[in-house]
Formats: sequence, structure tokens, C-alpha cells
Amino acid sequence: MDTTLTGTEVRFRIWQYDLGLGLFTFFFAGMVVLAVLTADTTGGQLAGGLFMGTGLVLCTTAWLNIRLHPAQLFVDVDLITLGARGRPKTTSLYRTTSGDLGIILVRYGRGAHWNLTQAGSDTRLDVQGFKKRDVIEACIAHGWRFPD
Repeated sequence: MDTTLTGTEVRFRIWQYDLGLGLFTFFFAGMVVLAVLTADTTGGQLAGGLFMGTGLVLCTTAWLNIRLHPAQLFVDVDLITLGARGRPKTTSLYRTTSGDLGIILVRYGRGAHWNLTQAGSDTRLDVQGFKKRDVIEACIAHGWRFPD
């Protein structure tokens, strides 16, 4: 956690995204080479290279997006803000609504994400990339409550 004059910034766990996307990037790069070198026909080389090359481009683009615009969570006495560095859109929870918070597991299809919620508000902050313990400690340090 990084404490500043305006509040606390909870650190984003970017290394996990680096590891996952890095493994996929190396996989697709290797598959492009294999497709081009081992296919029996030019059509097979072209199809395999394009298919795996598309995966390589998508993984590289996703990794660059997360690297250049990592999520940022700021906790202050009156406000909790979630946004991305270099992007104007943010989502906020305000103390004027309620000082009571909760962390819930929200399911989307087959996946699930941790969300920071507030009593009396429909706004949810996706805190999946942050350590739950760090989020809770930063909120409590600024007077927010987590009732049972």
C-alpha cells in the first residue's frame, strides 16, 4: 500500500497478469513457428500461421493494455475510487451513501470476481486484481466499516 496526502493507493497485482499472458504469448509464438515449419502444404502453413498469429496478437495486445493502463484503487476518508491509469472513467463509492462496506463474490457465467460493495448503493468495484487483505486494511484505516 502507498499512503499519500489524499489517501491510500492499494497496489494492483500485475505480476499475475504478466505471468499468465506471458505464458500464452510464448505458446502462440511457438505455435506460429511450428505451424509454418511443420505444415505439409503452403495452405496449411498459411492457415496455421494466421490462426496462431491472431492468438499471438490478441495476447500481446491484452498484455500491453494491462501494462499501460493498470487498475488503480484509491481509498480516502470520504471516497473509494477504482479506475485505470491514463483512462478518464472511474467508479466511486461515497461515504455520504454509507460507511458500511462488504466484499462479495460475484459470478458471471463460469467465472467469478471479487467486488467491493456498499450498503445502500448498487455500485460495485471489481477488486479482483488486488489483495483482499490490503483492500480491507486500507478501508479500515480511513474509517470505513465491514460489519458482519
